[in-house]
Amino acid sequence: MQVNDCINIETKDCSLLQISSEHLEAIKSFNTNAVAFNCFNFKANPYSEESTSLLEYDYKNNSWWSSRYIGEANFKHNGQEYKLTIQPRFGELFLFRMFEEIYNIRLTHSTNKITKSTDIQFLIRKVISFIWVQLLANANKHGVPKRNVTRSYQGSKIKGKIDITKTIQSLTKLNLITSSYKEKAVDSTISSIILRAYKILKSDYGLDSINLPDNAQDALNDLFIETKDVSNISSHQYKNIVYKDIYVSFKPLVDFSWDIIQRKNILNQEKNNKQNKGFSFFIDMAEVWELYLKSLLKKKLQPQGWKQIDANHFIYKDKFYRRSIIPDIVLLNGNKSIVLDAKYKRMYFFGTELDRTDFFQIHTYSGFYSINSNLITAGLLYPITSKADSTKLLSHHSKGLFGESTSNTNFVVDGIDISFLNEDSISHDDKMVLMKEKETEFIDRISVTLSEVIN
Repeated sequence: MQVNDCINIETKDCSLLQISSEHLEAIKSFNTNAVAFNCFNFKANPYSEESTSLLEYDYKNNSWWSSRYIGEANFKHNGQEYKLTIQPRFGELFLFRMFEEIYNIRLTHSTNKITKSTDIQFLIRKVISFIWVQLLANANKHGVPKRNVTRSYQGSKIKGKIDITKTIQSLTKLNLITSSYKEKAVDSTISSIILRAYKILKSDYGLDSINLPDNAQDALNDLFIETKDVSNISSHQYKNIVYKDIYVSFKPLVDFSWDIIQRKNILNQEKNNKQNKGFSFFIDMAEVWELYLKSLLKKKLQPQGWKQIDANHFIYKDKFYRRSIIPDIVLLNGNKSIVLDAKYKRMYFFGTELDRTDFFQIHTYSGFYSINSNLITAGLLYPITSKADSTKLLSHHSKGLFGESTSNTNFVVDGIDISFLNEDSISHDDKMVLMKEKETEFIDRISVTLSEVIN
């Protein structure tokens, strides 16, 4: 079958799927087989009780919608080739800006080249390569991780401690002394994971087209020089890596590298599965939005004594209706707390727009933290798609949980104004400047709300 025979289905995340009835069975088949392991995770411990379907069916309106994932996949159904492309609905600029913030990297000089490609899978892989390179450069502060290893030496001289048993054996045969000594050597587990990820990125992710910073290139040179064999690392070996304080900066890189290796293993397995042949991985935009907000809040609030934690609490532990509550963003400062949920949904500030489930979920979290701490602020955070200045957005902050003046907890519905991203009259560079201004305004509004309650 020729490439021209491939049927292209294009959409954006969280959008109505425009598809003819003759291709519905193909979509149904694809969605059944596109299970969660095709999604690339950027969180160290991804966990979600929500559906991870790439596509969702709206029974009420008899229509298919894309969910919160972006990516691209080629698949077959009844001998027909299909290509499904899901683009970020708020544009690549917003996607790259979030990655810049999360990983403290700068993609602005490269985004113009990247966005010329219409292949979303290419865009995703390119961004992952940028992230990996920056993590490597950031990690290499004190050289590559090394550990003490014991070496054995046979000769007429002694290195370190003499090995009595082996010396007696060698003297009778070779007339040599056997001794053992310790030296620093590159950690083989860490080295193997990094170098395997590097090779995958070169072959599959376009890493060759990226100019490596000197710090990153130096680290790779050291690893290749001192690593004789890039061995396969088991999950057990990976989980049991111990980082010395001086090398703890390598942990984010190793974790990210391990995920890249696992993605490769999964894709190799899928090549042997006729039903899943051609699947590529997808990115969860809700996950990226959450990490982006966490990074912004941490930078501003950490100097003020707030510590961000990964929260996972069990309620009714001894009952059959035991449940876990996992708010997206929790910050603690002594006995004080802030609990927020990141919602990757459009927000125009209509009453019906705020999902009933989201509304009661954050109030459940608020109730829990009100019991166990002095809850200062709770709320929902959105990409704001309607123009609004800070005065208007502050008007959506309630001075009191449930709207009651007796409560010392503020409730906020807020976020970052991205309404300007679709305006063609604004240049790419000006949009980047505006993006950072809107981030600052958001952080300032949260800070004002906190100060009002604390003071």
